[in-house]
Amino acid sequence: MRVRSASLSSLVALSWCAVGVACADALPSEGGRLAVDIAALELTGVGDVVWDVEVVNGASEVVWHKRLSSTGYGDGAGSASYVGTCDAAAGVAENTIRVWVVGVYADPVAAFGAFSSGAATGAGAVTGTPLDFQNPTVDGPLTRTATCVADTDVAVQLDVALMRPAAQGFFDVAVSFNDVFCSAKLDCCDDSDGTPGCAVDGSEDLNLLYDAAGDRARTVVFGLACTAGAADTGETELLLDPLTLDCTDPYGAAFTADLTIDPAAGPGNLCTAGAVASCAAVTAAAGVDADSYLFQVATYRGTELLQSGGVAARKIYWNVALGAAANLGDCRLMTAATADDAADDADGVVDGVVAAGAVYPFVAWDVDLGTCGSEQLSFGDPSAAVTVGYTPTDGGGGATPTPFGYRFGPSVPAGAVCESPCLNGGVCSAPNTCDCSQTIYTGPTCATPAFSGTIYFASTRTVSGESHIYGMALDGSGVALVTNGASCKSFFTPYVSPNGNALALKHDTDGNCVYVTDTPVPSYYITTSGTGLRSLSSTYTALATPFVWSPDSTRVAAVHSTSGLMPGYMNVVVVTAATGATTSVTTNSVNYMYSQYPTWSPDSARIAYADNTTGNYEIFVANANGTGKTNLTSNAAYDTMPAWSPDGTRIAFTTNRDGNTEIYTMATDGSNLVNLTQTADNETNGVVWSPDGTRIAYRKASRLWVMNADGSGQTLVTPTVYAFSSPVWASTSAHLVFESSSEIYRVAVDGSGLTNLTNDPASDTAPTL
Repeated sequence: MRVRSASLSSLVALSWCAVGVACADALPSEGGRLAVDIAALELTGVGDVVWDVEVVNGASEVVWHKRLSSTGYGDGAGSASYVGTCDAAAGVAENTIRVWVVGVYADPVAAFGAFSSGAATGAGAVTGTPLDFQNPTVDGPLTRTATCVADTDVAVQLDVALMRPAAQGFFDVAVSFNDVFCSAKLDCCDDSDGTPGCAVDGSEDLNLLYDAAGDRARTVVFGLACTAGAADTGETELLLDPLTLDCTDPYGAAFTADLTIDPAAGPGNLCTAGAVASCAAVTAAAGVDADSYLFQVATYRGTELLQSGGVAARKIYWNVALGAAANLGDCRLMTAATADDAADDADGVVDGVVAAGAVYPFVAWDVDLGTCGSEQLSFGDPSAAVTVGYTPTDGGGGATPTPFGYRFGPSVPAGAVCESPCLNGGVCSAPNTCDCSQTIYTGPTCATPAFSGTIYFASTRTVSGESHIYGMALDGSGVALVTNGASCKSFFTPYVSPNGNALALKHDTDGNCVYVTDTPVPSYYITTSGTGLRSLSSTYTALATPFVWSPDSTRVAAVHSTSGLMPGYMNVVVVTAATGATTSVTTNSVNYMYSQYPTWSPDSARIAYADNTTGNYEIFVANANGTGKTNLTSNAAYDTMPAWSPDGTRIAFTTNRDGNTEIYTMATDGSNLVNLTQTADNETNGVVWSPDGTRIAYRKASRLWVMNADGSGQTLVTPTVYAFSSPVWASTSAHLVFESSSEIYRVAVDGSGLTNLTNDPASDTAPTL
């Protein structure tokens, strides 16, 4: 049987009449008009469908009810249309439309009786030859709600697909709907003797899958097969939920999955025989030993071209085989599935999701694996192990879509279904779960940028070729000039404030546009809109980078050098961004004494830095006003480049105390030293904590690496690209931005999604975020 979406529309107007029938009834006061359109079309072998329709107001008072037949109020092929009133009175304007399917008939009915809430007996008796079908209204009407507004049209949609038994040569027992034919089963054994259940001596067991010993052992087989129509014109797509097994309390107050099987994995064997507990396709609840219930899982999917009544039919099948370990008989298996003609978007199912409020058939499995036998699809027996049902309408509470977990078809590889599509390149990796790892987005549908802000960088792409600061979006789009100063004024190495409002940067005012390395370059401060360019410090016009913003975005820590050439000395200074006032954290005054590499504590109160005033480089910490200096390392080794953790509890630094450069962490008082890297290579150029404090990025052999905060999980992120700058982290700790060969790149922390964001002939350097 094919049923086009049977729709229910609510329209408020000025009269009450059946479509194609003269209007007769007057509109009541404070009312509107309700047009009910039930369109059940192309019902092969069906001559009529009879419907009962009722409208009640918000006080549950009946506004009207009516019995309709397709031949009397429609096209004679199942559809029916009617227009009636609704109640727009204050307090009761939320009207509910109720629809019952009275019956499906072989020919036009001679008499269809009176409204009787779906009953075909008594006053509702119908004269006609009934056809067997699964009635979705046997336990209650299909419902829709609509707010009735006087003199205003209101639309409500209800889609219905009806299910009937099907006699198809390639199925033992089948159902049909929307010209889709399906059969289903669950075989616990080859129950050939006709007695319920499987023989206890194992003589009827299905021994298909190989166990850990290499022998074929008892197997339970789940099967689903469907075809979209008798002719090979549709595109059958199967929709299937995960197979779930409750093994610890299968018939308790609620079904709780102890084992969940992904049917989209494979095809073929999904696990190592006897090691299901470590199988990616099987998820076990906490404390559940999967190996005590299953020794293997396998999936089989495919397409077969068959003949049905001499007409080609393309069958799609989806089977799952469960290797039954000793305790599988303790389990109850539940899942659901259906099929769709993917070439027909008007049938209420698109991309594995049944439309909101659509009444669509599905097959349900609810099987006791301890007593099951050969469980075939049963039509009209709700107590059967494999039976049929319908997706619900709103019940007056608001309709929602009905997604199935997985889908598979001739043009669709087996995969998960996400009710809301994954955006921006995200991939549906599990039911209703979007994998955003290959994108720069996050959130349930990969709709939210994975990190906020703008990437700022220095570039020579200006017409005159001098370096200026540009900004761009996180995907590399929207490149825009930020520093639009006069020609031959070059800008270098921007550093953006944590609140995203300001930049501290270097600025070369040399008229020849030549940046001389050994000549101090003035330090400047502007807003990120490019306005307000001024000297960063009123005391020191030239400060050495990096410029390190305080977490509260009020101050910049930097290094002041007495000369761009050696000898000289360096001091850590703090500049108040708003005023340019400068505070010295260190007070070196002797050549070759250097304080450098400042890093702020998360509360913006203290600064850690490297200092060689004791004869070799050590890590010190001091208050931001220069008081409270403390040597944290006091070691003969070279300790430098400190980096304060986001939670304020640890300081990472590089040291050569093991004979090569390693990355260590310590408590903020210098205790609890931990060597994180412990390799024979040199880890160089300092470390950068992720915003969430769970990872550390660093450079080794000019490549970018990431590790967990405890040193585990050391991952080479850029095996094919050199990293010429320390990376900057995205705010969600999922991506890194860095410079390589005068281009700006973005990469995920697992090394995926490496993207050249600038890809420009100009020199693009020094990214900041």
